[in-house]
Amino acid sequence: AQQDGVLEYTDKQRRWHDAALASFNCDFIPSITPGFNDGPRHSPLSRQVHESADPGSLFRRLLDNALDLAGSTHSRMVMITSWNGFH
Repeated sequence: AQQDGVLEYTDKQRRWHDAALASFNCDFIPSITPGFNDGPRHSPLSRQVHESADPGSLFRRLLDNALDLAGSTHSRMVMITSWNGFH
């Protein structure tokens, strides 16, 4: 993952959160994805915010952002989207 892409995504979620509240007076339920491993068909993708970060740092960053956005709503929900490539 690229740091700029992570910042762009988290900024976009913040704008969606603010728009849901301002335009519709409703909760925003943020969504994140931990990624998936499709086995031998594809090379593993980085789950790091940047090359020297700990493994899993991308998911941690996205989860922290989602929890922050969910913390300002009544429902306090976070959607975690996962995909498992069994073909």
